[in-house]
Amino acid sequence: MGLVSVYQALCELDGMVADNLTTADICQRAVNHSCPRCVETLDVFCAGLSAIARNLALTLNAKDGM
Repeated sequence: MGLVSVYQALCELDGMVADNLTTADICQRAVNHSCPRCVETLDVFCAGLSAIARNLALTLNAKDGM
């Protein structure tokens, strides 16, 4: 699931119409804090990505950090 999909899902859950944004648009607006939904999108995406990375490290029996 990409940033655009996460953005669209969050907008839909809040009953909002999602703007037609690209991944770059979402990142730029999140970094500039000009769009609270984009900030939330980046937070949710990064949380999901870190969970996948943690699970992969455990699956591969990583030792001494990643």
